[in-house]
Amino acid sequence: MVTLRLMILLGSIFFLGGLLGMLLSESFPVTPQFQSAAVLDTPQKSSFSQPSPKVMPKDRISEQEIKVYPDSVVIEAPHAVWATFADTGSMEPLLFQGANALQMKPSKQDDIQVGDIISYKPFFLNDTILIHRVVAIEGTGENWRAYAQGDANPFQDPEPITFDQIERVTFAVVY
Repeated sequence: MVTLRLMILLGSIFFLGGLLGMLLSESFPVTPQFQSAAVLDTPQKSSFSQPSPKVMPKDRISEQEIKVYPDSVVIEAPHAVWATFADTGSMEPLLFQGANALQMKPSKQDDIQVGDIISYKPFFLNDTILIHRVVAIEGTGENWRAYAQGDANPFQDPEPITFDQIERVTFAVVY
C-alpha cells in the first residue's frame, strides 16, 4: 500500500514537473546568441540571404597570366599561397577536405567584393582561420565591414569582419 502511494506521489511530481517545464519553455523561449566555437556551422541567423549562385568571386587572374605547357601549368600570381581545407562541410560542394586552393593577400578594401571566398580570423575562434564567402559589405575606411557565410551554412557568421582580419582571398580552386 505504501509503495502504491509512493508511486502515485512520484508519478504526480514527475507529471507536474513536465507540465511546468512545457509552460515555462513556451513563456520564456531560450534563444542562444552563439552555441560554441566547436559548432562552426550554426552561428547567428543571417539578416542577409544566402549568396545567390550568380554572385561570383572577382576575376583576379587574366588569361594571359595562365600558361599551360605539356608538363606543367604556370599561373603568374605574385605572392600566391597554397591552401588546404579542414573537413567542416561549411563550403561544400565547392571546397572540401582534399581540395586545394590558391590565395593571395588583399592589399586594400576594394580588393574584396561580394561573392569572394576569403580566409579570415574571427574573434570568436581565437587563432582559427575560417574560409567563407562574402555575402555583404558595408561602410568605408575605418567603418568598412564584410559579412561572410559558408555556402552550406543556413546562417551568416556571427560577427562582422574588419579588413585587418582578412588573411587571404581565394583566386583558384584545384581538385
